Amino acid sequence: MALELLAPARNADQGILALKCGADAVYMGAPRFGARQAAGCELADFERLTREARLWGAKVFATLNTILFDPELEAARRQAWDLAEAGVDALIIQDMGYLELDLPPLPLHASTQAACDGPDKVAFLAGAGFTRAILARERRRHRAGGLRLRGALRGRERALLPERVHLRAQRQPRGMRPALPGPLEPGRRLRQGAPARPAPAGHP
Repeated sequence: MALELLAPARNADQGILALKCGADAVYMGAPRFGARQAAGCELADFERLTREARLWGAKVFATLNTILFDPELEAARRQAWDLAEAGVDALIIQDMGYLELDLPPLPLHASTQAACDGPDKVAFLAGAGFTRAILARERRRHRAGGLRLRGALRGRERALLPERVHLRAQRQPRGMRPALPGPLEPGRRLRQGAPARPAPAGHP
């Protein structure tokens, strides 16, 4: 399997720049139900980015990776169809409730929040119809652990974990202390798109 160069984008402009720099795929947060509320992109952004991606033979993914409440299911279903009409190539999701919805015929990728951290979880995701799985962060921090997991898999399950290079800007101004998790803010909904601290400038 060829190496995939994947880049995040906060808007269509960043996504187009990533394509011009050689990204094979770009992902952006959906208007709603993305893990970063402040980085949601409008459908017009997806339409513009997908048009550009076709010129480069690249793909565009949309993240809908929060946990849903029951009253949100219908809005999430409608948004998935809107994103399909905008031309996205796959949906990156966390909540398995999406599997019970009438979704468009798009590939499903399991997000890192789906805690894909072992062979049993990969087997479950493969059986549920996912075509990709993004390793849990604790696995990705230790490359050897991720490679051991891939090596333990066979066939369709192994195909869920492609070799991927994930591009992210990691620049930090001189003298700036590393960002540390802060206390939870009153009213913040865990895994509902409101992170405990904002992303650094330029990060989606």
